[in-house]
Amino acid sequence: MLDAGYDAPRIAHLLGDLPVEILGRLRSDRVMRRPTPSLKEYALSYPQGGRPPKHGGEFVFGDPASWGTEQAVTVTDTRRYGKATPQAWDRLRPRQTRRAAWLDHDGPLPLIEGTVIRLVVEKLPSGGVNKPVWLWWSGTDATTGGVGRAAVLRADAVSKRRPGGHARGSAARYRLPPCAPRKSDGGSVLRTVANGWRVCTV
Repeated sequence: MLDAGYDAPRIAHLLGDLPVEILGRLRSDRVMRRPTPSLKEYALSYPQGGRPPKHGGEFVFGDPASWGTEQAVTVTDTRRYGKATPQAWDRLRPRQTRRAAWLDHDGPLPLIEGTVIRLVVEKLPSGGVNKPVWLWWSGTDATTGGVGRAAVLRADAVSKRRPGGHARGSAARYRLPPCAPRKSDGGSVLRTVANGWRVCTV
């Protein structure tokens, strides 16, 4: 699970050949894009014709009118936060631009689809304002079970925050240990994916 300072879709792309899923927090001012409409859908929406778009419509976190109907919603009881209610919208993607980490990317920029989750909890242990938390999950075809597990993971990580302010085990502060050298018969593989974050697989 990643804090909002990390580019969760990019890390999911870099780890696309590994059996892992990425869950990361997003800023509340983000705008995501829906899947590219099919030619039939485009023809119905734009009978005048023209060049088909690369992306679908916008999903604006701050504009509920742009959300549409969620693909999954569930309620999970947590010990410290009461009822946690996640809503999930499937197959949403960021609109990539050639800057920052993507500046030197060869070829067309990838379309990285995932599930956007809006998590609302019943209460905060501190008694503060329980603002919604936005998450991006690299899995697609969201189900209530998968969304519920993601919500529990996020709530559990927040409940285990250390004095430094980061969730225990989050990539924002802690680093995975280095792997042993790769062996000819398999063994461990070390990969640096972003911001010095290292992934060790066997």
